[in-house]
Amino acid sequence: MSDLAEKILWWEGKPFSLEQYVMHRALYDGRYRKVLLKWARQTAKSMTLAAFMVTESFAIDAFRSYYCSPSQEQTRRFSHTRVGKFINYSKIVKTRFLDPSTANGVFLRLFRNGAEQAFTYADDDPDRARGFSADRCLFDEIQDLMYDTVVPVIEACMDNSKYGGLSIY
Repeated sequence: MSDLAEKILWWEGKPFSLEQYVMHRALYDGRYRKVLLKWARQTAKSMTLAAFMVTESFAIDAFRSYYCSPSQEQTRRFSHTRVGKFINYSKIVKTRFLDPSTANGVFLRLFRNGAEQAFTYADDDPDRARGFSADRCLFDEIQDLMYDTVVPVIEACMDNSKYGGLSIY
């Protein structure tokens, strides 16, 4: 997946590269059911989540990603400034997989290949997160979520995933 990400993704007018974060290659290329990213500030944690979402949506037909952060503002910002920018700068993704007739909003994106990206927020009440089916859940700023209350409910959205449910925290 690291090679594919570097091949298809662009960021702010330049090809996406893992050169500055070589240690991230293991994340992209490994097959881990659960991953905890516990890194210092400004080490591309959110960028990694966004790159995973876009690359997997591009590469795997009908793949469903589900992103959750503690607040609506964090989720909105991530959807626009990380995932949205990757899609808009990455011409191959934008032209081959976006369809003007399908959803491409802040909380839901649908791709021509059937892939879906949903975005939600829940700091202490997971009710708004119910009802979506996912193959991968991505939790940003997990330290600010009430883990025992929120995470199991959202991860239950992966119960029917043919990939067995994949989580990144």
